[in-house]
Amino acid sequence: NVVLVLLDDAGAGDAGVLGHPILRTPHIDAFARSGVRFSAAYAGAPNCSPSRAALLTGRAPFRTGVYDFLSKRSGSMHLAAGETTIAALLRASGYQTLHLGKWHLSRRGAGHGFAPPHFGFDHSNESYAPASQLVAAFGGWLRGGRRRGAPFFAYLALWEPHEPVQLWSPPAFRRLYEGSGGDASGGGDSISGDASGGG
Repeated sequence: NVVLVLLDDAGAGDAGVLGHPILRTPHIDAFARSGVRFSAAYAGAPNCSPSRAALLTGRAPFRTGVYDFLSKRSGSMHLAAGETTIAALLRASGYQTLHLGKWHLSRRGAGHGFAPPHFGFDHSNESYAPASQLVAAFGGWLRGGRRRGAPFFAYLALWEPHEPVQLWSPPAFRRLYEGSGGDASGGGDSISGDASGGG
């Protein structure tokens, strides 16, 4: 089985296991200790949508049709219909394929692009729900939504730590960072200095 977890806008050192002096990430740290950890890789692009396109296709983003993050200003840009993703390759080899979370490779509401099933995902929720809900949905799928005995590829594309994470972070978690240099109240993210809100 392959479980690929993507954290949105996470920096190279944004986890306790990576030595961050402020961020507390016990679940990511445990995941890193128990799984395969890739520590000498590069993102396909410096922002959201093209990084996702590169990750799923293994190609340079400009070849996939996604060369910047998708927004109202990105026109008709989307993941090209003919792209082959890791999900499509694994599904052709007998894997069940699941996408939970942020897609951000099409703007179908504006008539541009295709849903995850077009690119090899058997199931997708394309949700901007908090990580806790997506992980719970993944647990539910593991317990009752998949075929037992068949391998699976699960792509959990979490919104966090992208802004405005503080809007759905429980107060108990926000309190952990009060006075730490990060803005837990909702302004910008003064830990990383990013208040752009871009992809």
